[in-house]
Amino acid sequence: MSKKKAKAVGVTNLASLDRLPTEARPFSRRLVSPEERKLTLYDLVARGILAPGSTLRCSLRGKQVSAKVTPDGRMKLEGVTYETPSKAGTAAKEIMTNRKLSHVEGVVNGWQVWKSKDQSGRWVTLRDLRTRATSSI
Repeated sequence: MSKKKAKAVGVTNLASLDRLPTEARPFSRRLVSPEERKLTLYDLVARGILAPGSTLRCSLRGKQVSAKVTPDGRMKLEGVTYETPSKAGTAAKEIMTNRKLSHVEGVVNGWQVWKSKDQSGRWVTLRDLRTRATSSI
C-alpha cells in the first residue's frame, strides 16, 4: 500500500497494521491461499457454510441489490442465474449504476463485494466465509 493511501484511511504505521486481525483492518492485505482459491460457492453450500436460498447482498454508493444462493452453488439475481460471485457482482454493479459497463469497468471481485449473514448474524464477505471453510479442513 502506498503511504498516501495509508494516510487516507488513517494508518500511520504499516507494520502495525499487519498485527491487527483481518476484520479490524480498513482494507485487506491478505492474499488468497491456493486452498481458498480452489473453493467455489458450491463448496460452501456442500459444507453447510451457506444454505441454499440464503440471501446475499452487494452495496455500492448507497444502493443495494440482493441475490439468492441456489442449491447447486450459483447465484440468482433478478431472475438470472450466475455461475460465479464475480459474474453476479458485475451484473449487480450494472444494476446499481443503471448502465452497461465495459469489460474493464465491470471487473468485480465477487468474493469481496457479496456479503452473507454468518451464524452470529453479522454480515460478512464471501471471502471471509471461504477463509473459514479452509481453516476448518
